[in-house]
Amino acid sequence: MLARKAMPQLEPTSRSDASTRDAIKVAARTLFTERGVDAVSVRDIVAAAGQRNGGAVHYHFGSIDNLLRELVVDGARPLDQRRSKRLDVLEKSGGPTLVREVVAVLVEPIVEGGADEHNYIRFLSMMQFGHHRTLFLEALGGRWNTGWQRALKHLKHLLPDLPLAVLKQRMIFLELFIGTAVAQREHAIANTLTFDRPWRPGYTMDNLIDSLSGMLQAPASAETLARVERS
Repeated sequence: MLARKAMPQLEPTSRSDASTRDAIKVAARTLFTERGVDAVSVRDIVAAAGQRNGGAVHYHFGSIDNLLRELVVDGARPLDQRRSKRLDVLEKSGGPTLVREVVAVLVEPIVEGGADEHNYIRFLSMMQFGHHRTLFLEALGGRWNTGWQRALKHLKHLLPDLPLAVLKQRMIFLELFIGTAVAQREHAIANTLTFDRPWRPGYTMDNLIDSLSGMLQAPASAETLARVERS
């Protein structure tokens, strides 16, 4: 694997270059998702992309880290744009007024992506919750998670009775649960023999949103409150 040293990224100079870059990104995303980032070599990516030039990744991206950053943005940008558009509509009408509306903003745009976004949630979740999280956050640069941040502000406003420490922790749970659940859905779709359970029913995503909303709105127990006070 190439050293983790960032190098200048070359812009595509032709349609052929652009096509090669896309082929490398599709191959890399698939391999990273299936095996994990650290188990994939440059040689693996080049072979999967159908390239003969062993230096293709280096030429087009400069380094594996640069390739990872671009893949993160490729997945996060359209998702963030869809979430932001939904929030724009809700805020224009004076909302959101329900926790469920906010959770729907966070969940539904994930499954609205086209075929070109296949495997992105599994890839993003792996980057976000694994030991490449620093690179993930660096790639976002505070730019491609604005919809998520706006949604969390609304949740704070809609759940004023929860202690802030409890609410912040539940928001972390929310992030983990959404990423894990939708990543499992992507895996199930890719492996059709397992897709029937539990993702086939038409009410599944609505039930997921209901479940996550209930988790956020559940009153804190006396045990939790006591421990919060002692911490």
